[in-house]
Amino acid sequence: MKKVEAFKCDYCHRCFGRAVDAINHERACQRNPARRACKTCEWSAFKVIAVSDCGDGRTCEHEELWCNHPKVNKPMSDKPYYQDCDFNELYRNLVPVPGTCEHYFYHEQCMSANHTDGGEKMTYKESYMKCDTLSELEEAINNDVAIALLVNPHRLKVIKLAGEEVANLKFGEETENE
Repeated sequence: MKKVEAFKCDYCHRCFGRAVDAINHERACQRNPARRACKTCEWSAFKVIAVSDCGDGRTCEHEELWCNHPKVNKPMSDKPYYQDCDFNELYRNLVPVPGTCEHYFYHEQCMSANHTDGGEKMTYKESYMKCDTLSELEEAINNDVAIALLVNPHRLKVIKLAGEEVANLKFGEETENE
């Protein structure tokens, strides 16, 4: 076995032997928020499109990546990606930018309504870490759930994951006993 040096993408698991290859990949990586790709959008989610018999008595669910935005609500394969335009100096006209969408919202930007840090909104996890008791955490989660149901139900998954993570980190023994 040999030890090798590699260059890893900052956004995904891919590794490269040359730095230039890693740099080129990062520009096009679907997990790079600068690309505004569906994989990093809050509105994207897997949806069951068909259920079939697997052959051994089990049923198999077939999922497809969907855009859950109320104005789109289509599979990613049917979604119009060429919404934004850039000015092309060579041809002096507007050209569509691949991978862009006017409804894009980076999923890490999901903010909690419960706490602010010097006037700046915080992510759900940052907000929940400020809770001192388990009941305070539950109240904060319930407030965010109520808002998410009105604004964007897709945030419920992010709220649940952040709440569970903080509950285990801060109140691990209490939550196991209940």
